[in-house]
Amino acid sequence: MTKESLNHKCHGMNKKEVISDNFIEQEINLSAVTPTIEQKPVEVSKNKIKTERSFFPKFNNEIILPAIAIGCILGVLLFYFQGLQPLILKNYADASSKKIVELKERYTNQVSTVSNMQKELDTYFIDFSDKVCSEQETYKTKKEDLEKIDRLKLSLVPDASYKKLPTSGVFYSAEIQEIYQNFFSTYVNGLQEWSKLSDMIGTVPNFLEYRNAWVQTCQKIEASNGSVAEVKTACENLINLSKNFEGIKNTQFWQQISSGVTQSIDSCNEALKLKTKLVPNYGKWRLDWLTGYDRIVQARPVWTDMNEELNKVSENLLSSATNSITKINSVVAERRQFINLWYILDIK
Repeated sequence: MTKESLNHKCHGMNKKEVISDNFIEQEINLSAVTPTIEQKPVEVSKNKIKTERSFFPKFNNEIILPAIAIGCILGVLLFYFQGLQPLILKNYADASSKKIVELKERYTNQVSTVSNMQKELDTYFIDFSDKVCSEQETYKTKKEDLEKIDRLKLSLVPDASYKKLPTSGVFYSAEIQEIYQNFFSTYVNGLQEWSKLSDMIGTVPNFLEYRNAWVQTCQKIEASNGSVAEVKTACENLINLSKNFEGIKNTQFWQQISSGVTQSIDSCNEALKLKTKLVPNYGKWRLDWLTGYDRIVQARPVWTDMNEELNKVSENLLSSATNSITKINSVVAERRQFINLWYILDIK
């Protein structure tokens, strides 16, 4: 055997031994490591998963869900009490204040018709002192004026559309509603006071017609030139017509004219007793008669006291409107404070 073949053989044997030895060594090492890899990590992983699965469901059920529910409830409550309800109250308050302003303007328009009618009737009271009876005018528009006064009285009826304060949806504030109702009562009472003036105005056309009877009598006496027959006819007509105006005694005019009526009627009664054709001392008799007559034709409606009272009524109403709006704004401002947010609006 040569040296080279011997070396080759030895080298092959060594290589086979090394491979075999390494394989056996690796196998031993793997067998030693395998239990650690297959058993211990698997057991730890299973325990960990088990622990996690048992912990989180318990945490969700007992803490998270109740917390979410409570949070939602608190959120809804805060939204309602701090957001929605204040907005509803503000809208309701603004609508109430607007209603008060409208009602104040409505009142002003209603009572202005009374003042206008008052001024219109005043134009019928002309000073006749510089005119003889034949030049004096008579009143001719009684029917039209009475119709105007009837419409005037109807215009002073409280506007029922303002009687109730509308709700904001189904919500309202009893406190604001009470403020409004108090103002509406002031409005109604104010119109009732103005109705008294309209009643006084209603007596004016009747008085003016009564004054016509006196003007016409004066014209007839002036035209008689002292004829007893004509004077008697004029006086008899006056006395008879006066019976149709007994209501005049219950008006503001009676105090102004009563003494004049008495004086002129007394002069007529004297003439009715005469048997002569002419009135004796006709100038003096006529002067006495005209003295009483002048009191009647110079009578004027006296509005001063009533107007002063009504001006106070109107001032009170305008002041009440301002105060009512201020009170409503105060209610809203007070409710905006955090401590006062937790109220419940009234519901219809």
